[in-house]
Amino acid sequence: MLRDTLFDQPVFEQGKFCFNKDVVAVFDDMVCRSVPFYHDVLSIMVDIVIDSFGSKDTITIYDLGCSTGNFLKCLLSHKHHNSFFINYRGVDSSVEMLKQLSLISFDSSRGSLQSIHHDLNHDFKFHSMQVCLFNLVLQFINPDKRLALLRQCYRALSKGGFCFVIEKIVCDNHDLQSLFTSQYHRFKEKNGYSKDAIKHKDRSLHDVLVPFSLDENKQLLIDSGFKVVHPFFQWFNFSGLLAIKE
Repeated sequence: MLRDTLFDQPVFEQGKFCFNKDVVAVFDDMVCRSVPFYHDVLSIMVDIVIDSFGSKDTITIYDLGCSTGNFLKCLLSHKHHNSFFINYRGVDSSVEMLKQLSLISFDSSRGSLQSIHHDLNHDFKFHSMQVCLFNLVLQFINPDKRLALLRQCYRALSKGGFCFVIEKIVCDNHDLQSLFTSQYHRFKEKNGYSKDAIKHKDRSLHDVLVPFSLDENKQLLIDSGFKVVHPFFQWFNFSGLLAIKE
């Protein structure tokens, strides 16, 4: 795993961050050092999926903004991952990310892996599924396009299907937002990022990553059709929601 030193210099102009080849090369290190409890959240989701759908013969999972396939890697490493056949559909707008996804060793007798190159700002057609993951991806989608995508997700989920939404969030209270931001920056500094690197990355993400509040994300899911929506993870300005189709 290459160490992320990309933002030691201002490699992107303001608002020009993208998942190019250079970002993808260091992505796994970047996300581990930039997202609190990243692998713990993946593990929690995998446990929930296996506990809830382990009795089925086959499940279909859509992983939207799948990046390098870290959820799939976590699922395959679980001791009970082979209890059902996995139809995994990884969707990403970055060709470089999908190249990394395709390198994952996947026993064809236990599942199928499909890489789908698609910009989720445009209409996307789901097939029937049991699980849909929005792992740090809605925040990169045009705010006006998020509800339509979630509605498509809801319609394609089977009864009892799960939708996971993990997002960076904002607080309506300015003082709390300032406190949470400072805690987040401290977290990144503890993980080896300099103040300049943090500043350079924040600047590059301006108007590229557009977070909603926790309540706004919950309301999006409710407006999409979900009746059961509940947080399963929270760390200052990061939150995970689980929505279930009744």
